[in-house]
Formats: sequence, C-alpha cells, structure tokens
Amino acid sequence: MINDSYLDKLESKSIYIIREAYWEYKDSLAVLWSMGKDSTTLVHLVRKAFLGVVPIYFIHIDTTFKFREIYEFRDKYTKEWNLKLIVAK
Repeated sequence: MINDSYLDKLESKSIYIIREAYWEYKDSLAVLWSMGKDSTTLVHLVRKAFLGVVPIYFIHIDTTFKFREIYEFRDKYTKEWNLKLIVAK
C-alpha cells in the first residue's frame, strides 16, 4: 500500500506539471513521442491530465528505420486516442 501511495503522488505531481506547462506555453508546447516505454507513459499522463481530450501536439521523429509494428502501433493509438501528431522525417 505504501508503494501505491508513493506512485499516486508521483503521478499527481506529473499531471500538475503537465497542466502548468500547458497553461504557460500552450501556443508552443509539444511532446516528443518515440513510441518507447517512457514517451508512451508520458502520452498516458498527458491524456490523463486533460481527461482524454489532448490539446497538445505530439511529434514523432521518423528515421524510417523502425520495425513495421512500431508504425502500426503509432497509427493505431494516434487514431484511438485522437492525438494531434506531427511526423517529421
């Protein structure tokens, strides 16, 4: 139980920081999304911070060297989560 409480506090702090960053920099704020575990966790936190309606752009820097499954993952969840995604090659 102690661990859950600690993780809840970390999540709450992260959501607070995301919301504050949005209100301070909303016209120029974007989040990098590499499709890795860390950046996908950040996507989850951003979605949670705005109750699923994400006002922030996400940027994926596409090297064209990733596995096909990663592109499928990106396309599926971009659509499912209704993300504003910018793909830069």
